[in-house]
Amino acid sequence: MNLYDKLYNLPTVNCRFFMVYGPRQPSEGEYAIVTGLFLKQVEEGAALTIEGDGRGLHSSTFGLNLSAFCGMGMHLRVVQGVH
Repeated sequence: MNLYDKLYNLPTVNCRFFMVYGPRQPSEGEYAIVTGLFLKQVEEGAALTIEGDGRGLHSSTFGLNLSAFCGMGMHLRVVQGVH
């Protein structure tokens, strides 16, 4: 990404998000996250599937928050680095 900045004077921001939930989250398949699976099980009246002892923690982010974050990223003046 730094190459684009140097060659074309085109600053870039690269973001990777995991465990994103919201209205269009998948409830089945390899990309389904726990919130989508839980909601599907609740809607079907099924027991919730809990892996392990249930004490594990996961960081999740609401999809609409990410769109606001990405919009703010366009206005950042970060030179280089991981933040």
